[in-house]
Parts: sequence; structure tokens; C-alpha cells
Amino acid sequence: MKNRKEKISVLIPSYQVEPFISRCLDSVISQTYPNLEILVVDDGSSDGTFGVLETYAANDDRIRVWREVHRGVSIVRNQLLEEASGDYLFFLDADDFLTPDALQILYDTAVKYQAEIVQCEMEDTSGDEISDHSDRGVTVYTRMEALRAYNRTGEGPRCMSAGKLYKKSIFDHIRYPEDGRTQEDEYVAFLALDVCQRFVAVHRKLYGYFHNPNSIMRRKFSLDEYAAVEALQNSLKFFEERKIPEQVSRIRFRYLTILRCLYRKTLENFPQETGRLSWLKEEYHRHLPLMLQELKLPEEIRQEFIGWEQDPEKWGGINYWYYVDRKVLP
Repeated sequence: MKNRKEKISVLIPSYQVEPFISRCLDSVISQTYPNLEILVVDDGSSDGTFGVLETYAANDDRIRVWREVHRGVSIVRNQLLEEASGDYLFFLDADDFLTPDALQILYDTAVKYQAEIVQCEMEDTSGDEISDHSDRGVTVYTRMEALRAYNRTGEGPRCMSAGKLYKKSIFDHIRYPEDGRTQEDEYVAFLALDVCQRFVAVHRKLYGYFHNPNSIMRRKFSLDEYAAVEALQNSLKFFEERKIPEQVSRIRFRYLTILRCLYRKTLENFPQETGRLSWLKEEYHRHLPLMLQELKLPEEIRQEFIGWEQDPEKWGGINYWYYVDRKVLP
């Protein structure tokens, strides 16, 4: 195949992952695709993460590591993008891992379909292996099809940066927020789709998404999670400007689930934050009529969302993907 020698830059932000980084790097250096550049930034870890990284870099000249003062994953992702020299880019979180053929499969798919982004499926795991590696084909999306399918199912285009092979040109004019905020993926994913003429979803689990209790996504609730509010507002504005009403309605539904979850978690962990709790209810009240008008929901779900406005402590908060998995959304 004529493009066989194209380089893939594997970009790994790392922070406090000493128990997991060896598994991550072992899974990369054992890839069947040979032409790799492996860039790892340690974001100011206080454990032994950087020592492990130095050992690997000393034994494999494809690996380059460096250390920074802790500033957050969004800034680290931007540093990795600036340093990458590959024709393709692949983000990998430092507590996760790949099957040995992951990058080869993604690359071959990108070449076959002339796709700028190729996404694999992930397997949630608390172990070291992916149990289901079966090949269930691919789905090919045009730019507009990908935007319309964004975050609507677990198999289609999703917001996570990890688990996708990108043509480097996708990030020519895209960067993550520079203030170190969390939820950074939400600011970038739809921008990448907007400049992607062809997106392919590979229906095969090639990425092990490890349940690390200390990761940003799984640690105890903090008020930093309010970054999700601005991220979803940003997404809503984007799809309103692109005039994609089916996504506007879905993102508004997701936004309301975020408000509900934040209310429950704030009430449990920071009950003194009465101003935040009042704002969440006011914001919910503002968006609920629009969502109910836009989406034809089952009556049971409609009543649940109306009921939350009347008694938020009774109804609690349910994650958006709960509804997606049960296929109750149009």
C-alpha cells in the first residue's frame, strides 16, 4: 500500500498514573503499525509517573517525554498538537490501552475510505484486556451526516478525543481551551467534524477504557464539573448557527440532564451553594419549554422532566446516556 510509511503521532497526556502508564505504553510500542511517534507529557505528577516515562524513552527512540508544571489536560493536549510531526494523530489517555492491531486497523480504514477521522469503539474495563474484539463492519459518514449523528448513539461520532485517528490537517486551526478547564473534548469534537469531509466509525472494540477511580472523569464531585454547563451551551450555539434542528433539540435535552445531575451532586456535596442551586433551577425552567416543544418524547419522559421542575429532590438526576441506551429519544 503506497501510504504505508505515513507516520502516526500517538499523543498521551499523563498525570498521576504511575500504576497504569506502563500498560498504556506497552500497548503502544507493541502495535503492529510500525511508523509511530509517541509523545507523552507529564502534567506535573507528584508520584513516580515521570520516572516510568523516562525509562521507556531511554529504551525506545520513538518515545519522547517531557514534564510540565501542572496546568490541566486541555493545555497538555495543545502542547502535544504543537509537537506532533505525524501525518495522523491519535489521542490516548494514560490509564487506557489499545489492542495490538488498533492503529493498523484505523489507518487502513482511513486510507480505504479516504477519511480524515476514523473512530473505534471502546470497551469499559477494570482489567487489562478487551474481551470482545469482533469486527462488526463500519459506518461511513459525510460531514453533515456526522454532525447530525454526533453524540446520538454509542456507536456514532462521539465527543471524546481519545479513540480516534485524525488526519493532522483537522487540527490546523483547532485547539483546546487554553485555561485548563475540564470537559475540553466538548469544545473541540464538533469543530473537528465540521472540517471533516468523511468520518468512519469502526464497529470494533480496539480501545480499553479503564475504570481508574482517580481519573478526572471518575473522581469525587467538585464544582469544576460546572464546566459542562458552558461546554453544552457552546455546543448548543454551534448547532443553532449551523441550522441543524435535530441536534439542537438533542443537545438541549442533554443540557437539561446535566443541570439535573449538577443539582443533585451540588445538593449532596455543597448544600451551602444556594446561589448555584437557584441558578440551576432557573436555567432548567428557561430551557424546559423549548425542549418539550422541539422533541416528541414518550409521555412518561415528558412527565419526568416536568416533574423535576416541580420537585427536583424527588426526581434526582439521570445521565443523558441512560436515555440514549434505552432508545427513548427521537
